Amino acid sequence: MLRHLKLQQFLIETVVEGNPISEITVTTDDSNATVTVSNLPNGVTYDPTTKKISGTPTVTDWTSTEETREFTVTVEAKDEAGNTSTKTFKITVQRDTRS
Repeated sequence: MLRHLKLQQFLIETVVEGNPISEITVTTDDSNATVTVSNLPNGVTYDPTTKKISGTPTVTDWTSTEETREFTVTVEAKDEAGNTSTKTFKITVQRDTRS
């Protein structure tokens, strides 16, 4: 029975656009659980083989006054019996204003 979903790094991740996030490892207490990750920024992915969230976030639709964009990422693990465990964390992308 699935009881725990754990993220190796479970903080608010802040990164300047064009720079990679710190790799985040997803683990559960049930090796057969299915993990889904939603609302990742463009350029950031979850690899179910390595169980890692990684990448370089990109934002292409900044407004003229927008300096940061916050993404609330949801990680859900579901075991074969349908039990679920869910965690959320935030990735904040800061606009690179250097020209």
